[in-house]
Formats: sequence, structure tokens, C-alpha cells
Amino acid sequence: MNIRTYPIIDKNVNVKTNYRKINQPNRDEVTFSGHFGAEAYDKNLLGYVIKETGFFRDLETKNFVCDYIKKTFANKDKIKILIGGCSTGEELHTYNMLLKDLSKKTEYIGFDVDAESIKQAKSNIFLMQKLKPVPNEYVDVSSQYKRTLQDSFLAFEDQGVLTDKQRKLKELFDEYFIISGDKPKLAKKSLALKIHLWFLKWVKIYPPEFENKNVILNDEKAKNCKFVVGDMQDLDAITKGEPVDVITFTNALYHLLTEHVKYNNTRRLHANAYRVFDELAAKLKKNLSPSGIFVLGEEEKLQLMDDELVSTIMKQHGFIPLNKTKLHDANVWQKVV
Repeated sequence: MNIRTYPIIDKNVNVKTNYRKINQPNRDEVTFSGHFGAEAYDKNLLGYVIKETGFFRDLETKNFVCDYIKKTFANKDKIKILIGGCSTGEELHTYNMLLKDLSKKTEYIGFDVDAESIKQAKSNIFLMQKLKPVPNEYVDVSSQYKRTLQDSFLAFEDQGVLTDKQRKLKELFDEYFIISGDKPKLAKKSLALKIHLWFLKWVKIYPPEFENKNVILNDEKAKNCKFVVGDMQDLDAITKGEPVDVITFTNALYHLLTEHVKYNNTRRLHANAYRVFDELAAKLKKNLSPSGIFVLGEEEKLQLMDDELVSTIMKQHGFIPLNKTKLHDANVWQKVV
């Protein structure tokens, strides 16, 4: 039986985190450790590194947010959208595509603490992948990757019959991106990893293998997009005192508020999670424009393993919930003037 344990949450406690810092000075506080792709993913004995981002991820929420933007900020001369924990930029460009009718008045800033991810985002070159089929005689252990690669239909033609929704998204994607003829440059596998992968196949465990393509963004479509290295806890430095209309932080909040429990390979709320998010909520309120919104991922509640922390603190700071997700908890919060 799995038992979830929670530390006592005390706003005054200050516990040093054991998170790995990426391009960040040492701090006596919890710090966002980077997007999921910055972490080794060792499930099922695999030593791969994958990115937990993609085009059109959490589409129900994004459509909701875009409708809200069109209704609420249509009369503004400039609509400012801040994408936190942006990784390599796919989420930012998803909003840019979905809001293409407002491209002349939208301004996007994506930020992440991982400088390498920001460098990749600025290149306007994006790696697209799909899983290769697994031979029948092998055990398939690639299930954790299938969800991450759900956007592969955008770049690969042999994805079967597309749904009406997928077809419309691909048509939109093709307005912004072209398939590159150059072979993607991938990180070289170490000798140790090659031996490890050979061993897995020898024992009939088939490690994930991918077909890779690069897609290139039309530079004209990126004129309103900017990427910077930055930390969610330093919003003032990123906004430079100018209020923004939307701040998103998709499926990254758990880096700030949870810690890894090594003995059973789980996560739990960090002892100072309440204080950290309380301070973050205050910064969100300060940096959002009137009726501005804060957007989390659709499964943020599941990642945090907590039913009340986010909603309690957001309401304390004067935010109201605007929607509900598949986990029956709001992930879009409006600042109330």
C-alpha cells in the first residue's frame, strides 16, 4: 500500500533544498530546477533524457485561455503574455499560432532557468520525434514517452488517419513551420550507455528508439516572440515593472514546491512550499494587469499531490478560479481588481 506523507507546512520555516540548481546562484530557498528535459529519466532502467513539452499540449486549457484573451483584452493596443518554464519554446509558439489573428498586438516573452533550452528556443529550430515500432519478440517499455510525443503527427506523414482536430492543427502548424532537410544533430551516446542499451536488448527489453526531424519556424512568425533566461521567483526582473496580461507556468510548479524522496522514488511537498507559493502569488498579483490571468497545467494538482495548497493561497491573494480541469480543480486564475 502506498501512503502519501506530507511535511508540516509552516510559512516561517526555511529549509535548504537539495534541488540541483541550473545556471542559478546558491540560495537558501526552493528554486525551480529547470524543465523536465533537464532531468535524467531513469524509469524502467533507462538512462534517457526527455523533454516534457510539446506543441498544442493541454489544448483544452489553451483554447480556454485564448478565448478569454480575445474577449477581455481585444481593445488593448498591446497584449503581453509571459510563458514561464518555457523549455525550448513549443508552448509559446502554440499560443502564437492559436492567437494568430492578434499577432499584430500580442507580445510574448518565454523564460526558463536552463540557458541551453533558451538558446535552443532562440534558434527557431525544433526537434520533432516519433517512436519507432517495437519488434514483437521484445518487451515494450516506451509507454512513458508516447504521451510526451503526442505532437508527432505535425511533422510525420505516416501517422494514420488524422482526426478533424488534428488536421486543423496541422494546417495551422504548416503555416508557421517547414520540415528541414538537414539531419538533426543529437547528443552522442556514451560508451556506458551503448553497453547498457545493448544489454537491455540482450534480455529482450526494447529501449525507446526514435525517428527524428527538425522543423524550422518562419522568422516572420517570430517577430513578436522573445526568450530570456529567468526564474519564476524573479518576476519583477523579467517584467521590468511593466504589468503583463497572462502568465503561464505549465507543469513546472512541482519543481518549486516538492522534493524528491529517494528511498521510494516519489515526491512530496517541501517543508517551505506554503511560504514559497505565498510569495509567488504576491508577485503574480503585482505583475499582472487588471483582469490578468495565471495559468497552470491541467495536471498540476496531480504533480503537487495536494488538493488545497494552490487554491487556498490564490484565493487569499484575491484571485478567482475561472475553469476546471479533468482533475476537477481550476488551473486558470483571474486577478480581481
